[in-house]
Amino acid sequence: MDRIDKGILSQLLRDGRTTQRQMAENLGISAQALNYRLNRLMSEGVVRGFKLHVTPKFYGEGEFFAAFNGDISPDGKVTKYFRCLEKATVIGFRVRDASEMQDTLRRYSERYGQPIMRYVPPSGQPYMPNSIDRQVVEYLRNDPRVPTAKVSEDLGIPYNTVKRRLNTLFSRHLIEVVPLIDLSKTDGVLFSIFTENMPQISGAFNEGLVFAINDERSGILVFFVENLPTAKGIIERARRIDPGAETMVIFDYQFF
Repeated sequence: MDRIDKGILSQLLRDGRTTQRQMAENLGISAQALNYRLNRLMSEGVVRGFKLHVTPKFYGEGEFFAAFNGDISPDGKVTKYFRCLEKATVIGFRVRDASEMQDTLRRYSERYGQPIMRYVPPSGQPYMPNSIDRQVVEYLRNDPRVPTAKVSEDLGIPYNTVKRRLNTLFSRHLIEVVPLIDLSKTDGVLFSIFTENMPQISGAFNEGLVFAINDERSGILVFFVENLPTAKGIIERARRIDPGAETMVIFDYQFF
């Protein structure tokens, strides 16, 4: 796997609906070469497909994250999980309120011990999806990368209306398209940094950053980089800024 293949994976991790034309332009290769490489990555099982992840905000609910020691199998209202080489599992949970969050933490703590990390992102204003939002979301569950024009045609909704609703849903992080990558078939490194010094950390790193879940003070940053030395360099720089930063190398993940 070369730099171009890893660049494709990195772009897909940032935005699973990135078009092949956009990826080709960003990587400086032809559309035909990009199409060949992406098809190969999929036929070899490196990219196993794409998942539409509907975030809790779409349902008017909140989300929190906790990490537990051990390689565990999450259950309940789980939104996402990351299995890490440090023998820890980071889990995102969908909850209605603080009471349900405490109940969830208590249930997991009884089974797996106290969490080694927890983070509650700001909930923000509740969102009330309209009927078109719901139709578009249900349609995208079957093919998250389907072109907007195809969504419009099949649902019988004007193109500009579909485009506007999709822009709203993605810009407010109500839905996400996530590539399902078999990390064991790459020599890239997917890792996370949890910091309570987000103002300084967030401005220091652009290389490899694929997404962040944060508020003004703390949060979780997830990176995908070409190799372990690059990952080590980012982690060392992060710890010079925030000595208490927690880092975990991810070898498997899932979104629900």
